[in-house]
Amino acid sequence: FAFSNSARVLYYLAQEPETLRAYRLMRRNLDAPEREDELVYEETDPRFFLTLGRSRSGRYIIATACNWESAEHRLIDADDDDAAPALVAARAPGRLSRIDHFADAFWMLTNDGAPNFRLVSAQDYDAPTAQWREIIAPRDDVMLENFILFEDRIALQERIDAASHIQLISFDGAHLADIPQGGSARTISVTGVAREVVNPDPSARFLRFGAESLISPASVYEYDFDAGAVRLLRQDEIGAGFEEADYVTERIDIRAPDGAAIPVTLAWRADMRTTDEAQPLLLTAYGAYGHTLDPSFASWLTSLYDRGFIVAIAHVRGGGARGRAWRDAGRSEHARRRVDDFITVAETLIADGYTAPDRLFARAASAGALMTAAAANQRPELFRGLVLAAPFLDVVTAMQDPAAPLTTFEYDEWGDPAAPEAYRAMLALSPYDGVRAQAFPHVFASTGRNDARAPAWHAAKWAARLRDRTTSAPVILLDSTLSSGHGAASARSAALRLHAREIVFLLALSPPTDDNGADSPGLRNALAAVQDADDAPQNGRDEGEGR
Repeated sequence: FAFSNSARVLYYLAQEPETLRAYRLMRRNLDAPEREDELVYEETDPRFFLTLGRSRSGRYIIATACNWESAEHRLIDADDDDAAPALVAARAPGRLSRIDHFADAFWMLTNDGAPNFRLVSAQDYDAPTAQWREIIAPRDDVMLENFILFEDRIALQERIDAASHIQLISFDGAHLADIPQGGSARTISVTGVAREVVNPDPSARFLRFGAESLISPASVYEYDFDAGAVRLLRQDEIGAGFEEADYVTERIDIRAPDGAAIPVTLAWRADMRTTDEAQPLLLTAYGAYGHTLDPSFASWLTSLYDRGFIVAIAHVRGGGARGRAWRDAGRSEHARRRVDDFITVAETLIADGYTAPDRLFARAASAGALMTAAAANQRPELFRGLVLAAPFLDVVTAMQDPAAPLTTFEYDEWGDPAAPEAYRAMLALSPYDGVRAQAFPHVFASTGRNDARAPAWHAAKWAARLRDRTTSAPVILLDSTLSSGHGAASARSAALRLHAREIVFLLALSPPTDDNGADSPGLRNALAAVQDADDAPQNGRDEGEGR
């Protein structure tokens, strides 16, 4: 929602009740509650959803109609409580953009003529394309992800060689400063790394940014524009005994058969790393929507580090680690490539002595679970076990239902099953449809009844088919919660209990046992010990975009 500058009018988005697609921009007059809310704009194309925000200047309310492949914007004068929306940058196939207004100018991040995006500016939003001045030109080796406007400079969020980066420039594009990044295995960001990372005041003389890694707790820093100095504002407190210096993190590249360099981030406890013996390793990835699974700190992972586990993130194609081309190389008809990349990383970590098949575990969530489970269908002998959270596994059934949440504006990611070629590619990728009579790794899958993005039937159908068709005797556990949405229930304690069950599952199967981890009373009892003691209902319904 967004208020007009008079605070007498509230703009908000309304969702379709079945698909949960935000499709109507509404206006409510707070001085006249008896009036019906006014429809300002309705997005009739089911492939698009609406977002809403305010410009940096406070002059405009910005409504954007977008999906993963296209966007257009409408500006509403925030000083006029009856203003009609004005169209900016009309949608076109494959053209994405983000617009803002500040310092009497409009600023646009666009991939028009720039696969990795460029930054342009104009005095008038309806100026012809040729009159938009280029501030940052397109670069093949740098992905321009975001920007924040200040009174005399712009902070750019970029990605260089798969690593996050922040630089400051003047309004004419001149370089002013680079923010210290701290290594390729560390994530820095002007938004979202830590919840406290906000820069609401364009007149501020500092930039706040977040930083973290697999071994560095989330921290908030402040960069002083005038002094050029960085100071730590706060860092998440971890339990007594945790010392970051006890752990090591690094990034390596693994070559795919076609020559592509797949970035992999690794972390372990320094005094438990051995090079003469394979260690248990937890491998994770996402590889969808152009989203980069940046290294971030999770305190529960220290329980694994301290017991000899290595943790690895494979930044496979389909994600955004190496720019837009990296994303396009792993989506739609090329979606199989993300699975092949994941298998390549697993094979290489085994061949290089980091781990062994009887010590390698894979963990993924949501759309990442699709890739991980598909890899296990193809090469089950590579993995000791799988941990899947809120998994998206029956892609064919999901994408054949246009009335379901997310389906219509995800055709660009997974394909439209109405097209025969897309249907065949989807069928070949689908983990549920790919289950066949063969030995299979052990499984711990968790799901929630209120999950609108990857409904609980994905995990339930898949687990049932695995139990029916496996030729080995794996542990196949389905953890179903009645009160959670896309992930754990909203209470923090519920999320901690879920991670505890995942840890117990991993440790009970590592190191390997003579019975290959059969469904023993020991594992059952260990998991029961961390089951929810209180099953109080919680509101966990999740209605965001993307799986």
